[in-house]
Amino acid sequence: MSAPIFECRKHRGGRFIVQLKEYRGSHFIDFREWVDDGGELRPTKKGCTMPPDLACQLGEALFAMASQAGA
Repeated sequence: MSAPIFECRKHRGGRFIVQLKEYRGSHFIDFREWVDDGGELRPTKKGCTMPPDLACQLGEALFAMASQAGA
């Protein structure tokens, strides 16, 4: 597992982890739910990958949504 860029715990012991991944020479940002499987973290199928050039747009959208929600 590459070093997480962002990690937060979710209820019931799960975690959301964001990492930079490489596949066939291209980099991707991976947003994935991970679960504790007998003391070892394992990724689930619940998540998505996106090209890094979309990260700024996603960040702006998330910031706007958080501002609207009063965060």
